[in-house]
Amino acid sequence: MELQGKNLAELLANRFIMFNRSDELLIELMCSQLFIRWITPSDDLLTIHDYGFIKFDWSENDFGESILLSQTQQTPDPLPYRLTNDTSSPISVDVSTYFPKSNYVKHVSGLGFETEGEEYVYILLLETEKEYIYIEGAPGLMEIRIATQELEVDGYYQVIFTTKVEGDT
Repeated sequence: MELQGKNLAELLANRFIMFNRSDELLIELMCSQLFIRWITPSDDLLTIHDYGFIKFDWSENDFGESILLSQTQQTPDPLPYRLTNDTSSPISVDVSTYFPKSNYVKHVSGLGFETEGEEYVYILLLETEKEYIYIEGAPGLMEIRIATQELEVDGYYQVIFTTKVEGDT
């Protein structure tokens, strides 16, 4: 998944269920199917050089463990959308959205587990300049947790992949 170094434009879903924790550090979003819109702006920052969507879903492996699935695509299909002539936003999507506090994706990590030699990602962690976005695959509803600081994750999960290098902040 090539998100590092791109701009995270928005999170999209037909409908978000949103919770704002009392400590103001955490927002939880839940939805049945999640999309991320990413962009690469042009050098003048007025138009989009490249863009795409990542569709997230979940599945269950043979051991009953939920795993996160992702698919890169050029449109947010099956969400309702229309093409526009606007060079700064060539696709308009009329659904629930969440706009991150900062857009630049510094690091991407996949957390999960290994079973019989196969690695499965359960949580995708996107680290931007101001937020940590955790995406979890689960039956029925996907869970997205957004925090201003890195959250502790269940010790059962291990790092499957990461773009973070030791010493990076």
